[in-house]
Amino acid sequence: MKTVFVLLDSMEKVTGFVRDVSGVEGRALIRFGMSYVDAKSIVAVFTLDLTKALRLEIENWKEDYAVLLKRYLIL
Repeated sequence: MKTVFVLLDSMEKVTGFVRDVSGVEGRALIRFGMSYVDAKSIVAVFTLDLTKALRLEIENWKEDYAVLLKRYLIL
């Protein structure tokens, strides 16, 4: 499992993020406080506070995903 932080501070970023993360094999979850939401669900992602960095956890991380998610990552 790999944990990265993402910023989804616009509607375009959220829709692009969900589209891109849907290409990830296995589970991709966003941890928000003590809860988790499915990062592949646009409805779930829009329920979050998008003004803050979000913790993305990808179960079966591959280095290719870093390129796929590059524009959302907080380095």
